[in-house]
Formats: sequence, C-alpha cells, structure tokens
Amino acid sequence: MSSWKLFMHAGRKQLCRFEDFQMKWAFETLQRYRSRFCMFNDDVQGTAGVALAGLLGAVRAQGRPLADFTKQKIVVVGAGSAGIGVLNMAKHAMLRMPGTHKIGELGEGHNQFWVLDKDGLITKSRKDLDPAVARFARGYGPEEVEDLHEGASLVEVVKKVKPHVLLGLSGVGGIFNEEVLKAMKESDSPCPAIFAMSNPTTKG
Repeated sequence: MSSWKLFMHAGRKQLCRFEDFQMKWAFETLQRYRSRFCMFNDDVQGTAGVALAGLLGAVRAQGRPLADFTKQKIVVVGAGSAGIGVLNMAKHAMLRMPGTHKIGELGEGHNQFWVLDKDGLITKSRKDLDPAVARFARGYGPEEVEDLHEGASLVEVVKKVKPHVLLGLSGVGGIFNEEVLKAMKESDSPCPAIFAMSNPTTKG
C-alpha cells in the first residue's frame, strides 16, 4: 500500500505534510481534502506563514501602524506554489485587517501586488493564466501604474511602482542584482524591505 493510501486509511487524526508538488497539484490537493483531513503543504503554507510575519514586521519597521499593511505596495518575483501561497495569505490578512470590512475599504478587487515570473510582469492580457495566478494579475484601471505593460522587467516595475516591499520567491538566482537594489532606493518608503527568499534549483 502506498504512503498516500496509508495516510487516507489512517483517518482524521493524522497530519499530512507534503511539499515539492507542482503548483496545480499542490493547490488542488489542499482544496480537495481540506474538509476531510488535516493538510499542510510546506511550499504553499509554510513559506507563506514565515513571509507574512516578515511583511507585517516590515510595516512596523517602517514606522507605520499595522493597519497600513493594506496600503503596502508589494512586488513579488515568483509565481509558483510558494509565491502564490504568500500572496493568498497576505491577501487574506489584508481582508481581515480591523475595520476594513466595515468601511468597505478592501474587496476582492483590491490589488496591492505586482507579480512577475520568468516572463516578466503578469497582467490580465497574458494567455492561459493559471486561475491561482490570475486573481493577482494586473489589469487596467485607476489603480494601475502608467506605462507598465505585460512582461515588464523587474527593474521597470520597481522604478515605476516604487514598492514598499520586494519579495523574491523564484527558483532563478541572481534576480536582485545591483540595478534592482539601486532602483529600490527610490521607494515610496524611507525604509523599503527586501526579502530574498528565492531558492535557485542549483542550490536545492
């Protein structure tokens, strides 16, 4: 009997921790069994928990009240299971910030994230977007930054968005180069936060 079948046979008292699944299967497995078993994916949820603690700590380190987390401009490099896991948890935290649900400040359309993958900035014009990624794709409207197009490079995004936070969750190394770090000096925050959490596959 496979280890997966053994777990299913063991019942609800067991914790199933898994990782290194392709993003599609990681999210699908979590969703499929979440009401039947105690499920935990380290890439999606473990990384997200650590990252969220850092993101909330960054708000305080910037001298702002925690409620300002909903106003943080966050650039995320990496749209795999770890990156989308962090985005989902950060989004959930924003929607649960005290008072936001009462005044209608936030909603599903609230998007403080700019997400990039190996092909650059992800927008709604990209074809065949994974549904998990699509909800964070940039669109077209008053919240958008002028002249930021589909596939824009990280340097372009950082220079135009002037983010409070830069978060690396990619399997590609060397992304946060000198040009990117210098561009972060023009952030709208006097104390921008940079989280280099990427894990290049050559170092895995």
